[in-house]
Amino acid sequence: MKKILYSLAALSIAFGLTSCKPENRVIFNPEEVVAPVLESIGSEYLLVEGETMAELKFSPADFGFAAAVKYSAFVDLASNEESKAKEVASVTGSYADSVITLPLPSASVNNALLSLGAPFGSPVTAKIFIKAQAYGEKLPIDNCVAFSNEITTDITPYD
Repeated sequence: MKKILYSLAALSIAFGLTSCKPENRVIFNPEEVVAPVLESIGSEYLLVEGETMAELKFSPADFGFAAAVKYSAFVDLASNEESKAKEVASVTGSYADSVITLPLPSASVNNALLSLGAPFGSPVTAKIFIKAQAYGEKLPIDNCVAFSNEITTDITPYD
């Protein structure tokens, strides 16, 4: 009886060791991240309440592994020395998207510019950029962030 018990235990251990698969780990290298590239938009906009200012189009970020990515559009005054950019819109995309489109609501852009000190009724030069943040199952992945190029345009806020 002991021999059968020892044989079964040995077989169980042998089976357990041989049925394990090697782990397939993803290694993140921040130097190999490809940031989104933001296409240019119009040179000037007059914001109208309830409308879309513009649609941003940009290439997806590539973090070197398959992940959901939150793309956030930020607006800042071009004259600001320190970045005080405000988030005005966001969309979630994947690594498989070829071009991502993100509408900029006039109300969000207007509120951001006014909170940054822009006068209403007068055009200001603003810079716009995209922040790409990789997400795991529910939460953002630390340090998996990429920023697009900045584009500038003149925007006239309303009151």
